Amino acid sequence: MAFITIDLGTTNIKVALFSDALQELDSSSQKVHYHSQGALI
Repeated sequence: MAFITIDLGTTNIKVALFSDALQELDSSSQKVHYHSQGALI
């Protein structure tokens, strides 16, 4: 069995895949882009 972790941060969204032995198998990160309308985000 593998484990997937998801980090929904305010700067980046990160996802990682770990083995049963908690070895990182793969990971990815994407920058969060905010769109604003006046003073609202």
